[in-house]
Amino acid sequence: EVEAGEHLGLIAGRYGVLSKDIVAVNPDLAANPNHIRVGQKLAICPEIPPREVVELRHVVAAGETFNQIAFAHDLSPAELLAQQDGKLSDPNKLRVGFELRIVTTGEIVDGFEPEPPQPGRLVHARKLPGHEAYLIKRPSNAYGTARTIKLIGQVVDRYRDRTKSGPKLRIGDISSKSGGPLAGHRSHQEGNDVDIGLILKGELADREHFSGASADNIDLQRTWVLVEEFLATGEIRYIFLDYSIQKLLYEYAKAQGVSERKLDEYFQYPRGMGRNHGIIRHWTGHKNHIHVRFR
Repeated sequence: EVEAGEHLGLIAGRYGVLSKDIVAVNPDLAANPNHIRVGQKLAICPEIPPREVVELRHVVAAGETFNQIAFAHDLSPAELLAQQDGKLSDPNKLRVGFELRIVTTGEIVDGFEPEPPQPGRLVHARKLPGHEAYLIKRPSNAYGTARTIKLIGQVVDRYRDRTKSGPKLRIGDISSKSGGPLAGHRSHQEGNDVDIGLILKGELADREHFSGASADNIDLQRTWVLVEEFLATGEIRYIFLDYSIQKLLYEYAKAQGVSERKLDEYFQYPRGMGRNHGIIRHWTGHKNHIHVRFR
């Protein structure tokens, strides 16, 4: 059910899907996906399990800032402001004693609890072919489903068309030829995951191994093109990326004119690592590469 201040991108991000996925199961939105109303009920096939809606009241204490309060409840400042129903026009003028309405999430709704992970396997495996635009770190772990291999190829071709030059991509593990548990991974068992090194500048740009990214060495333009092309397939379940690198990529995309609706749809940032939101989400150990899971 649509809450005050919500837009379709924000709702999509909450459930880990794209706006077009919601439109596909709500045909009445096709004419104008931006025309949703408070109280409207939408059908959604979630990738992130739905959670109970919890409404709280917070009385502002001395020394608190609006942004601090938002982040403490795993909300973006824009979300928290929208929840005030127009009763707060300028969050920078927040006064002590003001009562904020906070709508956040609670426990997973009954019946949507994730199933325990099961050992996987890969049948009819396809090997990722060589390409001038990338290096394969471990060819013995470069097997995926036919669909995964096709989508990786499409993304790489579009990435190369848009960037023209630059360092080769570093393709990490997909799966072994027969699938199943893969050393160093919790997933990568069924041929629908791929690790790709973040694109760096300077002396680390051509290093074969994944190297840690930072504000000083990451090539944000090329990294965003790569991530954007994966998202454009419409076939991504999630992309794991360290929260600190999310921030850099989010701010870069925003500066390039990516709309607030799309940013809310794509990114967990700036809601905090505790908020399971968006397609691009934090997972420990992903400061040097992205982990892409296909649907």
